[in-house]
Amino acid sequence: MVRDRLNELQKAFPNGRPSPSPIPAPLLNVQSLQSSGDPSLDRITQMRQSVEQIERRIRTMVEVQETILGQTVVRPEEKNQLDTLIDEIRQRSAKLRPKLRHLGRDLETQGTAGDAFRRMRKIHSEQLIRRLNEVLEMFASAQEDYRQRVNRRVRRQLELAGERISADEVTHLLADNSEDIFFRRISPISFAAQSALEDASSRHVELLQLERTIGELNDCFQDMLQLVHSQGVLVDSIESHVQSASDFVGHANVQVNRAVSYKSSAQRLKCVVVLLVVGLLLLLFLLFIFLFVKFFPSVGSH
Repeated sequence: MVRDRLNELQKAFPNGRPSPSPIPAPLLNVQSLQSSGDPSLDRITQMRQSVEQIERRIRTMVEVQETILGQTVVRPEEKNQLDTLIDEIRQRSAKLRPKLRHLGRDLETQGTAGDAFRRMRKIHSEQLIRRLNEVLEMFASAQEDYRQRVNRRVRRQLELAGERISADEVTHLLADNSEDIFFRRISPISFAAQSALEDASSRHVELLQLERTIGELNDCFQDMLQLVHSQGVLVDSIESHVQSASDFVGHANVQVNRAVSYKSSAQRLKCVVVLLVVGLLLLLFLLFIFLFVKFFPSVGSH
């Protein structure tokens, strides 16, 4: 009879699993979104709430996975809880996709809105997509860690049953749902090991299904990111034109001031020239009188 050495193996293979890194609180101002009266911003608020709900369920899923992987025999209620969480994540992700598409259409047609609303939508959309990417990264990290730990668990169970296989073989068995391990010439696998392999295979299929859903959602996020980026380029272009117009107005003001200064200088120069001409004429007149009196004194005496 094979001796149960699960406790020894657990001590020899500590999981050392780090807890998922906390995601920073959203930067969206909920009050400003709700009081804006803009349908697009209202949809962003609803989408942000959906993302938060998905994040909470992912964290709960990670906790349930921790509990399941720490048990020798998985209890049905915990297995059902994990199934329910995965289904909820899938359903909420599917409901989020049409909202993302609708928001994308809003971003495409927001050129008719004012600059302030365009900038507000761009900022809130970028923050929402950043939040979504963080949640997806957390899910992908937790999913990969869970897959690796399932592989290690199956391998330990098979080793306890006297069947030694490599980590690559375990991955191949889970990926192909193969049963060739049960037909080897070595001693038959125990019922507990077979149950562990079946449970791990079931978990692996569910993870693959969830991967496809999250992958489709991620593609939609990338499309949204491109839309927001294009809108940002449009807004930046408008701001650039406004700034150029402002610079042009400032330059025009400088030119006008210079023209006014030149006009004032010209007027002053004109006055000086007139005064000089008048003075010259007066001087010539006095000179003429002086010469006339000097050379024609008789005319002056009569």
